Amino acid sequence: MEIILRKSNSILNPSGGGSFFTLNPYRGCFHSCRYCYSVYISRWHKRKLDEWGKWVEVKSNAPEVLKREVKKYGKGHIFISTVCDAYQPVEEHYQITRKCLEILAESDFSLFLLTKSQKVVRDKDILANFKNVKVGFSITTLNDEIARIFEPFASLPSHRIQAGLELKAKGIETGILINPILPYFTEMELEKLVEEAERLGFDFIGFDTLHYIDSFVGGRVREIYAKFGNEALNRLEYAKAPGYESELRDTLKQISAGRKIRVEFNF
Repeated sequence: MEIILRKSNSILNPSGGGSFFTLNPYRGCFHSCRYCYSVYISRWHKRKLDEWGKWVEVKSNAPEVLKREVKKYGKGHIFISTVCDAYQPVEEHYQITRKCLEILAESDFSLFLLTKSQKVVRDKDILANFKNVKVGFSITTLNDEIARIFEPFASLPSHRIQAGLELKAKGIETGILINPILPYFTEMELEKLVEEAERLGFDFIGFDTLHYIDSFVGGRVREIYAKFGNEALNRLEYAKAPGYESELRDTLKQISAGRKIRVEFNF
């Protein structure tokens, strides 16, 4: 694994037409999820796609830059993270995420934090001090063995769920993002995922689809699907059909109808 220390000129990046900011303490991610769309960053840094998951850039001065930008912008909504996991292994040593959270907790910014790591519980003391914070755990399956194939170095889903319950116990708004819905694999568990999230008392459950099947993500994912046979491969191909997303949305609406848990669609 290669770790590179970098200085950043900016850490808060306006996104969504200026409606919110993204904050990525790192560039690159050791979790090495096979379906990760962020692999496109490799090309910007003259890296091969198959090197994704083997290198990470640490934004070593991020806390100092963030202090300046918090004063500059005053308030807004921040999304951590979009192209890395803020709690990947390097965070244990560099603690860039924790230092940034300490700054934001004293500001007027609201926060949404998305992770695949149980290690977020380390910072539950800081997160509990936010005026407006929401934490989401990205999960594609409840099956730890299947998850290990697609997400080889992320925390197991069972560990993420337990971490989410710990945050809930601290009064932090916490939910699960089925992100992405893997054709065939996640699809078979959709109702179970919603039922489990509701049973455990999570505040919300969100959904998003698998992106870039025909592009840089496609080859990485197809290698796995091929090992499970034609039924899995055919379903992956069908996910590119024009009507797939509307069909999927209709299915999810049926599954979630009448439930107490808040359901959010991101596609």
